[in-house]
Amino acid sequence: MHNGYRHGTPRSFALGLLSIGWLLLPATSTLAVSPEEEAKIDAAVPTEATAQPRTPRKLLVFSLVGGNHTARPYGAMALDLMAKKTGAFEVVHTTDPAIFKSEELKQFDAVCFNNSNRLQCFEDPELQRGLIDFVKSGKGFVGIHAAATNFSAQWGSDFPEGAALVGGIFNGHPWHEKVTIALEEPGHPLNRAFGGRGFEVTDEMYQFDGPHSRDKLRILLRIDETKTDMDRANKMDRPDDDFAVSWVQRFGKGRVFYCSLGHEHDIFWNRAVLRHYLDGIQFALGDLPVDTTPSAAVGDPKYAIMDPDLGGPDLAVQGEYVGQLTRGDETFDCGVQVIALGDGKFHAVAMVGGLPGAGWDGSEPVHADGGTFDRATTLSAADGSSEAVIQDGRMTVKSSGGRTLGTLERIVRKSPTLGAMPPAGAIVLFDGTGTENFQNARMTPEGLLMELAASKQRFQSYYSHIEFLVPLMPYARGQARGNNGYFCQGRYQAQILDSFGLEPGKGECGAIYGLAAPTTNMCLPPLSWQTFDVDFKAAVFKDGEKVENARMTVRHNGVLIHGDVEVPATSSGALIKEEGPEPGPVFVQRHTAPMRFRNIWVVEQERE
Repeated sequence: MHNGYRHGTPRSFALGLLSIGWLLLPATSTLAVSPEEEAKIDAAVPTEATAQPRTPRKLLVFSLVGGNHTARPYGAMALDLMAKKTGAFEVVHTTDPAIFKSEELKQFDAVCFNNSNRLQCFEDPELQRGLIDFVKSGKGFVGIHAAATNFSAQWGSDFPEGAALVGGIFNGHPWHEKVTIALEEPGHPLNRAFGGRGFEVTDEMYQFDGPHSRDKLRILLRIDETKTDMDRANKMDRPDDDFAVSWVQRFGKGRVFYCSLGHEHDIFWNRAVLRHYLDGIQFALGDLPVDTTPSAAVGDPKYAIMDPDLGGPDLAVQGEYVGQLTRGDETFDCGVQVIALGDGKFHAVAMVGGLPGAGWDGSEPVHADGGTFDRATTLSAADGSSEAVIQDGRMTVKSSGGRTLGTLERIVRKSPTLGAMPPAGAIVLFDGTGTENFQNARMTPEGLLMELAASKQRFQSYYSHIEFLVPLMPYARGQARGNNGYFCQGRYQAQILDSFGLEPGKGECGAIYGLAAPTTNMCLPPLSWQTFDVDFKAAVFKDGEKVENARMTVRHNGVLIHGDVEVPATSSGALIKEEGPEPGPVFVQRHTAPMRFRNIWVVEQERE
């Protein structure tokens, strides 16, 4: 075991003289938790985990200080007892920062800065990189109280990325008295400990600056300015009177939970606060998914998520479900598409026979609406005939009388042409290695083509393959929800849109925009890779006059949605506004949302 590690926390929590390279930290005095205080912590610690660990979890508790916070042994003891009683994680303690540049860090699922404060050791670039890479790789960070005092030149180390990781920089504590805490979102899963009500607490209350912003953080708790003495003109330094106490955010692929409560010892025998910490830790460990949409983006129709890791718990509910239901003497196949609408709200479309393109008989769907509460999603049919509960990837459907009709399983469909290799003679326009075949195109670091790109080479008739990913825009509706287009010759558009679960229309995904609706809506859930395979026949001109219209055959995710459809005019949004005999580019537009494309190739052919 790495030098400086230990399991468990003795009642006496002593830190000796510690030499780390060029840095010498002075010894602190012995800090002790009395037997009476230990009993209080033991009585207040949660006895059950909110979520069952998906795999055994290890939490590294880092308690090194550059100044003294006497609550550290209380936090350490609470974490130890929490781990022991709930089985949610194993705790390993250290005061040695060298762990952050050690391979041994990889064994942990999250790190907790337990009132670590004013740490100058993070001036070391290796320590900085180790911590940041650890979290961004998909691990977790938990900050208790003074964890926000480390990553600025004024208080500890000049480490801007570390400050962004925590979510802010300590900028004084206007209050050290009884204050009222408001629940920013009473229904948020990490606030369940408080029973939907604000509460009073006596503690050292921080204010934050630096990267602290609702544009990046999902605020959970804040000081209630209507019930707290705000006459602190000589100490307060936030003109917006926005004093957050607790928050979550995604950091790369990782998860961050911070709470500023934890200066006073008795915070660690406050039952509700300890449950809040447990739930935050389980989020950081990866066992309790919660919505991390930044507070400023909640309800914003322009908010777009491109990374599935940032989709939150709603992404695990949204999707397609299939199975069999029995009503009376009849047993039948059923498919359901569940659409995320933001803030744990959902709309569902149930179809007899199966899903679009996979068994649906075309009869009128049943629509349902509902939301998530306490990790279960309940949907009620609009006609009152049934109710469905989704939990852990399974949908249980019951009649209005409470009889179970059946269970459907969540599935992930993939286009059969996903990853299709270009045949011999094909012209590969984009394979993720560069954008040289497009004019002024942009590519992500992951090798994906971004929106607004026109091929340098121009074509007449051809067969083409393109793969695309639309964002999750939970608060957007209609044409604002992931809108884009794939244009043949830069003139004729096959619409790209998040139309998952909607009826086919001339403006929906797969439509020849404004002219022809797809025969089937084959749109998969947002953040799924999808395909268009298009057989395009160019319009024919003689002596400057059009004698034959363009024609398009389109397969969306492998299913024929347009069969040799006549296209009499260019589409709105076309790069080339007028029809003509000249060849045109493969073009993907930029509309109202980010978009990603890959595996684009063309096979030129003669029009028959």
